[in-house]
Amino acid sequence: QVCGEDTGDIPDDQAARLIILYPRWRHARGDEESEAMRFARRALETRGNVQRVNRNMIVFLAPDTRRMEELEDATRDFLAWQSIAGSENRLAELGLSDQQKNQARSRLRVADQTVSLRITDTYQWLLVPAQPRPDRPVTIVAYRTDGGRDRLAERASDKLRQSDLLRTVHGARMIRLDLDKHLARFWQQGFIGVGQLWEYYCRHPYLPRDRKSTRLNSSHIT
Repeated sequence: QVCGEDTGDIPDDQAARLIILYPRWRHARGDEESEAMRFARRALETRGNVQRVNRNMIVFLAPDTRRMEELEDATRDFLAWQSIAGSENRLAELGLSDQQKNQARSRLRVADQTVSLRITDTYQWLLVPAQPRPDRPVTIVAYRTDGGRDRLAERASDKLRQSDLLRTVHGARMIRLDLDKHLARFWQQGFIGVGQLWEYYCRHPYLPRDRKSTRLNSSHIT
């Protein structure tokens, strides 16, 4: 989801969601107080004016500070050529020769491609909520995405899965380990509803982040 300038733009539901941050919220390596980090912390705690519940369901993709400057330069170049070659009427108004018109159209295409490439290169920081133990505070950890994919969401998903920060399959043995290690106080009766268990996975960053639940709310794990 492409996010605006307010945390209220980010839904608080039980679905894993990649938040592509507004260009103003940028990050640089090792900067724990970057604009992107500060926004991610606010979004993790609140949705607008209310407290966020499903804090384990969101991760953020932020632009690199230096690369954003390069993207802005490319965007200005694109807009300049678009003002010249953006329409046939505009080309006619400028009184250009056929050769000049073709050159302008070519420069516009190249500028458009450059912007697309730089968007991919710029949005490279995954900001992921993390909590080593239930008694420790939630932090935001930055991971750099790897190249090789043109689509931002695919690159982010690959990195999340490779780093075990997003699971598409979560077996019964792993669930039992989570119950014994982190959710023992909710496990005292020896059973738990799947719907209730899924709520815990959505809410608590000390548990694994799963893509979706089985939605078997009437079932129980024993």
